[in-house]
Amino acid sequence: MNGLRVQLNGLAYRNFALDVDFAVTSGTCTGIFGRSGSGKSTLLRCIAGVQHIPGEIHWNNEEWLNRETRVAAHIRRAAMVFQSPTLLPHRTVEQNLNQGLRHSPKGDRTTVAKLAGQFELTNLLQRAAGSLSGGQQQRVALARAVAASPPVLLLDEPLTGLDSEAQDKMLQVLMRLQQTGQTILFVSHSASALGLLANHIIVISDGVQTLQGTSQEIFEHPLAPQPLTAQAGVMLRNGKVAENNGGLARVVFGDVEFQVASTLLDGASLNLRILADDVSIALPTTGVTSIMNSLPSIISSVAVTDANPMALLTLDCKGVRLLSRITKKALQKLGVGQGDAVEAQVKSAAIIAFPTDAGHDP
Repeated sequence: MNGLRVQLNGLAYRNFALDVDFAVTSGTCTGIFGRSGSGKSTLLRCIAGVQHIPGEIHWNNEEWLNRETRVAAHIRRAAMVFQSPTLLPHRTVEQNLNQGLRHSPKGDRTTVAKLAGQFELTNLLQRAAGSLSGGQQQRVALARAVAASPPVLLLDEPLTGLDSEAQDKMLQVLMRLQQTGQTILFVSHSASALGLLANHIIVISDGVQTLQGTSQEIFEHPLAPQPLTAQAGVMLRNGKVAENNGGLARVVFGDVEFQVASTLLDGASLNLRILADDVSIALPTTGVTSIMNSLPSIISSVAVTDANPMALLTLDCKGVRLLSRITKKALQKLGVGQGDAVEAQVKSAAIIAFPTDAGHDP
């Protein structure tokens, strides 16, 4: 397999063992989710090579860990970014980035200017790293790690401790990085951040891997933790803005159009994240409503369990897949089921939109 293969089973500390077995495809972002103390950070340290637990770790055709081999951390070159940035505080941002570039293979080297533009640091290059805000320092730490052209980038709660504005900016930077083909393992308590970034998700509880799968599979899994199931939804990629009228953009995906709050102009490309909790359904009607997105759809499937009062509906809207989570009582009241025609209704303000144009790829 082209990518990362991890099998670990053994004591990490006294009375705490780690038991995981998963594969990560090269060029994707894998989210790692679990409560504090579940072993997420320990797992990243083992992959980086700074902590040892018996097992096997492979990167492409390289053996990083097995019974006979334990490759040193500096040879693996898996870069780790911690919650608290470990910068050289008295050095400038430019000097910190150059430190990362020195560890990059000669053929893979980029430039400080390119890194500064990618991570929104151009105006900070001559500032001392220690004088920056927490969010700015975290972006410098991320840029320095990427500067070394690591095979795997390990992010340990990079949003923790940042205010909402700094988190939003960091998320935009991470979304752009996610589209560059960098292999990323991303530990986060934020299920919404995982929904925006992760292609796959691994769930760990008390050191044991309990679930793994695509983001879609995990968000819709009945045994997934509630913060994850709350993020059930769809990611619609590369829609085109056909028109913008006063900050309300008409975004086209094939034969389907969404009205979305955005300032982007005609021709721009957008990704849309639409959560199941933000999609309601109604019987086909010609009634007037304030909801801007009312889309004819067919119910493809209905998922219900006895222990949950909610139903998760999969909708086919002219080839575009949507999810809707409503109460089983509401479903019964509407009298609809698999194969029936309904109207999928989505508030424009509920749709998460971000650009994918060159220089702004999430």
